[in-house]
Amino acid sequence: MLIDNIFYLGIRHHGPGSAQSVLRALKQFAPDKILLEGPPEAAPLVAHIQNPQLQPPVAQLFYANDNPAEAVFYPFTRFSPEWQTLHYADAAHIPLEFFDLPQAHSLALKRAEADATPDDDEPIDSLQLPVDPLDLLAHTAGFDDGEQWWEQMVEQHPHEGEVFVAIAEAMTAVRSAIAAERPLSQREQYREAWMRLAIRKARKDGFQKIAVVCGAWHVPALLEKIAAKTDSALLKGLPKTKITATWIPWTYSRISYHSGYGAGVNSPGWYDFLWEHGQQNPLAYSVSGGWITRAARLLREQDMDISPASVIDAVRLADNLAILRGRHPPNPSDMQEAMQTLFGLGDATALKLLDARLWVGERMGQVPDEMPQTPLQQDFNQQIKSVRLAKEAVEKVIELDLRTDNGRNRSVLLYRLQIFELTWGRIIDSRGKGTFKENWQIQWKPDFELALIEKNIWGTTLATATEAFAIADLQKADTLAAILGGLQRLLLADLPNAVRLALDILHNRAATTHQIDELLAALPGLVQIVRYGDVRGTDNAALLHLVESLAVRINIGLNNHCRQVDADNARHLAAALAAVNNALQLLDNADLLAPWRQVLLRLAASDGIQGVIAGKAYRLLANAQAISAEAVANALGLALSRAEDPSQAADWLEGLLAGAGLALLHDEALLAVLDGYVCGLAPERFEAITPLLRRTFSTFALGERRGLLDKMRHSSLVTDNPPDNGDFDHERAALALPLLDQILGVEVGRF
Repeated sequence: MLIDNIFYLGIRHHGPGSAQSVLRALKQFAPDKILLEGPPEAAPLVAHIQNPQLQPPVAQLFYANDNPAEAVFYPFTRFSPEWQTLHYADAAHIPLEFFDLPQAHSLALKRAEADATPDDDEPIDSLQLPVDPLDLLAHTAGFDDGEQWWEQMVEQHPHEGEVFVAIAEAMTAVRSAIAAERPLSQREQYREAWMRLAIRKARKDGFQKIAVVCGAWHVPALLEKIAAKTDSALLKGLPKTKITATWIPWTYSRISYHSGYGAGVNSPGWYDFLWEHGQQNPLAYSVSGGWITRAARLLREQDMDISPASVIDAVRLADNLAILRGRHPPNPSDMQEAMQTLFGLGDATALKLLDARLWVGERMGQVPDEMPQTPLQQDFNQQIKSVRLAKEAVEKVIELDLRTDNGRNRSVLLYRLQIFELTWGRIIDSRGKGTFKENWQIQWKPDFELALIEKNIWGTTLATATEAFAIADLQKADTLAAILGGLQRLLLADLPNAVRLALDILHNRAATTHQIDELLAALPGLVQIVRYGDVRGTDNAALLHLVESLAVRINIGLNNHCRQVDADNARHLAAALAAVNNALQLLDNADLLAPWRQVLLRLAASDGIQGVIAGKAYRLLANAQAISAEAVANALGLALSRAEDPSQAADWLEGLLAGAGLALLHDEALLAVLDGYVCGLAPERFEAITPLLRRTFSTFALGERRGLLDKMRHSSLVTDNPPDNGDFDHERAALALPLLDQILGVEVGRF
């Protein structure tokens, strides 16, 4: 819209069609001044626009110096109208000015709003609109989104000036409809008042042809006849804070609506393809062939069988669908339907593979090395260069060999970032059996740049900042398990100074706690740290001393603690005993194992403890050959004979046999005791205990259960000739056996 030699270009953020229209309009209008929506603090960043290292998608980051967590991003893609405007102004040597409200005021206003009482009737703020306003026009016209509407209604329009007039008129109607329901926010009024004053200033400075490139939402407000005095009075006395501005890398996933970015688009990967195709051949905008071919290539990489004939048919189907619906070229919904029909055979599930890699895209930008950085960012970037790790938006798995310097350094770096709650990578299960290898799944996210800026308050290097952050966190921990988890992370992150402080915190907590449960839970993890420290070359003398201290305290208090445990918590305690036993065996320290087994012997011989705990004590002792198989069988027989309730017997059996099917399979005496007990049960007690026994036997491996079945079938404990019962008809019963074998899945003649 051209008024008094001011050309108002209402744009759609991140729209390739909008970017093309703006470029054509600027070339035709040939302005001597360009006003671009954006904060004035971004002006120094424009100097990097021709730097080959600045590759979109990127974002302008503005953050408060006194609180980096208060930040705002302005993303750019290569198909953003703003990005193309910046390049046009630079190439044509036309002065360009960002004319939005400075972020020094915006962040201060946002801080004040956070402290204010929220209003029930939330005002309109264009920075927080859930959808692009152009999408509202598109939906009204029957299109899926604003880009499709722009392609059909704007892209093929021969007169660019009339297009922007129509956009301004349509957006005036949209604003009026929305404003009738909710008022305009105070910050929005400040922004648009600042823009109007900037336009007046450009005229006053003598510029004759001014191009105003801003979101279509703002154009109606900029055309309003509001006195300069009124705008100046509104902006008087605004709060202010000091800020820093820089470029940071961005990704297409963060441009999408799915990331919560209000001015985003559904499919940035698709729009990037549209822009690339339009640049190469602007007269032929039919892109279905190239796009569907790209989709087929990605699906083939996922081992899907997509033939060339299917690709050709999908392209034809998409084109025909568009023609039937009165449009051309095909839009994303046309192509998605065609691919679902030809590639997925009607099933949309297979095409889900395309969401992230095709429609959204995996492109990640880069910024020049000389961009302003905090000391922590500089140290971090130096470290990732030294270990040869690249910031990539694509998720991938890397294998680290901890026997090599680079493998250890990479692992240390990733663990330090985890302490910082910056999860660039997460450890995943390794197929190897040794502890000298780690598999990491890594994926860089743009938010990590801001996280590093925020964490700069903890130190100027990654090592010192991580140490300070971790110790502050451990000092707030209220359980041994939490402290132990922090200690383990510090060891893996190779932070010896912090490890010493963490050990002091752990010692103090262990010395003051009277909770045996805490000690039992902490010891296995500590033993794992000692063992893992051997791989990394960590000095574990202090850790071993702490293990010895915890073991002594457990040995002293375990017996009394077990007497106080109710039935509900007994199983947890039995599992904890097994974990401690396994940990001490892993450590293979005779000075620790001998007293521990004495404690288990006393525990097994004690009265007044839950059956599952007693049974577990006997099992652990039998596995260590600290008692004989005969002693275990005798203890089982005694426990079963004493049990007044079936659940008591089942608990004892659970503790003794859970997960130990091989012991029952190879111990004839133990099996005989159990068989005799079960066979001697009265019918009503048998029915009561059977479900409880099944719980224990379900922990056996399938091969163990089959072995027990074979053993009992051929055992002398089972008679082939059941006692004669005059009321039982054996011949009639035999008729049902084949069907019963089939139901149970037993092969006929197997036994």
